[in-house]
Amino acid sequence: MGTLSGNIKESEKKQSQQNSAADSGTQSINLVDQRQESQNQQALQLMANESQSNKDAMQLMSALEGKTVQRAGAKQDLEENSWGALEAQAQEALPKFSDIFDQLVQSTGAKTDKYEKLKVKMVDNPTGKKGQVRKYEKQEHSLSEVAPLKGQARADQKAEGKYGGNYNKILDVVRGTLTFSDFKGMIHALKVVNANEQKLGYSVVRCKQTYLDDKGNTGSQTLYGDIKMNLKEESTGHICELQFTLEAFMNVKQKGHKAYKEMRDANPFGEKVLDAKAGADAKTSGHVTRAIHGSYAAYTDARIAIEKDASGLQEAVATANEIQKQVAG
Repeated sequence: MGTLSGNIKESEKKQSQQNSAADSGTQSINLVDQRQESQNQQALQLMANESQSNKDAMQLMSALEGKTVQRAGAKQDLEENSWGALEAQAQEALPKFSDIFDQLVQSTGAKTDKYEKLKVKMVDNPTGKKGQVRKYEKQEHSLSEVAPLKGQARADQKAEGKYGGNYNKILDVVRGTLTFSDFKGMIHALKVVNANEQKLGYSVVRCKQTYLDDKGNTGSQTLYGDIKMNLKEESTGHICELQFTLEAFMNVKQKGHKAYKEMRDANPFGEKVLDAKAGADAKTSGHVTRAIHGSYAAYTDARIAIEKDASGLQEAVATANEIQKQVAG
């Protein structure tokens, strides 16, 4: 009996230890779930704030229609409101913009170092099975270069999602990027571009920066920042986009843009995700949450680096804002 009693007590002891371990494991899992839920809630709140900012901006744009926007010339002049008309005008303007761009690279001292970028495309399965698979190709790019024309799918999404179907308001079908090591070089370039309108055959119709908001806080929830200047090419009348960025952002832009694209596709211009309880299905919430986290992971170091040059950042922002004031008249 003594042995049996001892075995029972030992068995009960082991069972108690197992139950305790299970409870501990459950608590750990719950803590992980709680932390993940907290991160999701924070990300969705960021998206809600940006959503409201986008709506406020669109309301302001509507209120100013025919005033500041048109006076600044920040609209295409198309024969008809369609992708076909916009694309035709863009194709005519592209070689002329490329010539202007090459001259600006020389006169601004923009960086032209080469780097490799992975390009993903879908191809037929090489094993003969049904369906397609991803194929990755390395492509050589320059830190300062003209991009291919924006595609129709993205233009349609932007026209419908942001501009109420108005293709005249899409100003970045033709675009290029000038990259600089620091804000000093960027500020010099902004002044050069603004001063060479007549000489190179364009006019500056808009200039905006996304580094800081009106209160001096980070201008974008994705942490990305740059300055964009829209140039109206003289002979075609097409408005093109010239981006000014820093090498610190270009070095991580491929990863950061992937996150931005995922967020943009899941939530075009802040129309789907309003808060954690309303307006967001689980799939959309998951896409947006992952995208925001991915963008932060990509751009945090670059953001810290540029904010160390506080005076340069402030001067670049002030220069862009002053150019926009001149444009708006």
